[in-house]
Amino acid sequence: MKFARIVFYIEAVGNFSAACLLFFAPGTFVSQFVNESVPPLPLELFRWYGVLLYSFVYMMLRALAQPNDNALAIVVEGLLLADLLQLVGVLLLVAHGGNWNLMLIGFTAATVFLAGVRGYWLLGHQRR
Repeated sequence: MKFARIVFYIEAVGNFSAACLLFFAPGTFVSQFVNESVPPLPLELFRWYGVLLYSFVYMMLRALAQPNDNALAIVVEGLLLADLLQLVGVLLLVAHGGNWNLMLIGFTAATVFLAGVRGYWLLGHQRR
């Protein structure tokens, strides 16, 4: 279970970095996934996604700091659901003309990995 907690901390750092990029330079973030320029107004919606990521990071770090894992279980369950929906979102992106570039492949692999770690951690948590 320590391995999963380490992964969750690393994920929080990565999500904080992504949130900063989304909030301060959404065009740079989007350009990693698509080769088309995005008009300014839709980029503002990506900035909002960065705001959501800040709250996810905060919730994860607060839950990891709690003495028992009940709060963490709720956060991990929610993020596992988000992982599954993100995978559907990736498939929809590709179906609508997105290309499997290195960033999208890496993002998808990380999502699958994180979903596996979350599932592993949740099963261990339920058994305790």
